Amino acid sequence: MDIRILRTILHSCEDAEKSIEKTEEYKDFLNTDAFVPRSDVVLRALSTSFSNLLCYKVSKEAYQRYSVRLHVIDTLRELCRITERFQSLRIFKDGETTLKFVENLMDKYLPDVLNECASSYTLTSLTGALMCLAKYNTRFIYYIEKIITKLSYLDYTNESEKLLCYAIHENAHLGLSLSTIERIYSSQRYKLIEEVLLDNFMSTCLNINTEADKDGIEITHSINELLEFAVISPSIFQLICSFLKELFVHLEYAPMVLTFIQATLKRIIAYCENKDKDIIDLYPKYLHSCIILLRIEPHYHTFNSKAYVLERITEFYEENSDDILILLSHFPGWLAFVSDNLINLIT
Repeated sequence: MDIRILRTILHSCEDAEKSIEKTEEYKDFLNTDAFVPRSDVVLRALSTSFSNLLCYKVSKEAYQRYSVRLHVIDTLRELCRITERFQSLRIFKDGETTLKFVENLMDKYLPDVLNECASSYTLTSLTGALMCLAKYNTRFIYYIEKIITKLSYLDYTNESEKLLCYAIHENAHLGLSLSTIERIYSSQRYKLIEEVLLDNFMSTCLNINTEADKDGIEITHSINELLEFAVISPSIFQLICSFLKELFVHLEYAPMVLTFIQATLKRIIAYCENKDKDIIDLYPKYLHSCIILLRIEPHYHTFNSKAYVLERITEFYEENSDDILILLSHFPGWLAFVSDNLINLIT
C-alpha cells in the first residue's frame, strides 16, 4: 500500500497519533519510503485511526442534505425513464420522431388553445417548453411567436413578464421576427427600456466604472442589447426617445439629462454607421425634412432659412408638442432659438 495513504489515515486520528508521536517507531514510519509492518505501536495506531474512519458519522443536518440530494437524483432518473405504458411506442424513444410528434400536436391544437385560453399561466408554461425544443427544431419559433402575440393581449403576471424578457435576452438563439421583438418591447417597456436607461443614466451620473463590477457589466450588456435592437427598429428607437423626453421633462430640463441624451444618440449613430444606416430613418417620416434642417447648426443658416426652420417647428409643435420636444433634446443647439420663438408667439 502507498505509504502516503497510510500516513494520511494515521493523521486523521489526532489521539492515536499523539499516543505514538514520541516513539522511535513513529519517527521511522515518517522517514521511510516503504511501510514494513514490524511495529506493534504503529500498527495499533493505524488500526485505531482506520476504525475511527470507518465508524465516522456525519451530522444529522449533513445526512439530511445528502438524503435530499439522493432523493432528487432518484426522482430525476424516474422522470427520465420511459414508463411501461409507453415502452412499446417507438415515437417516445426517438428524438426526431418525438419532435415531429410535438410539431403535429401544435399544428392541430394550438389554434384552439389560443382561441380559448384566457389565462397566461398555461401559455407561459407551454412557451417555456417550446423554447427548449426550438434549439433542436427552428420550426417551433413559429409557435412561440403565435403564443407571444396572444400573451401580449392578456393580463401580465410575473411569470409571463420574465418569459418575455427571457425571449429578448435569448433572441440570438431563438431568432424571433422583428415584429415579435417590437411587440415584446412595447408590452415590457418598463423592464426592457425604462429600467435599462435609468440604470445607465444613474451609473453615468455617479461616474461608476461599469466594467469594474458585476452589476456594471450587466448594465452595459443591457444597454448594448437595447441599442442594437433600436438600430433595426424605428418603433423601439421611438420608445427610447419618448422615455428620454419624459426623463428630461421630469427632471426639469436638467443639463445632465441633455448630456445623457446626446451620449445615447452618439452610441446609436455609431451602431447605425456599422450597419451602413442613417439614424434619420429611425424617426417618424413626417419629421425627416425638419431633421435635415436641424442638423445644420443655427449659425450656419441664413436669416431666411432660420426663420423657415422656426416656422416649420412651430407648425409641428402645434400638432404634436411631444415630438418637437424630442427633436429639440436631440438638437440642443436649436433649443434657445425655438424657445424664444414660441414665447414670442404666446405673448
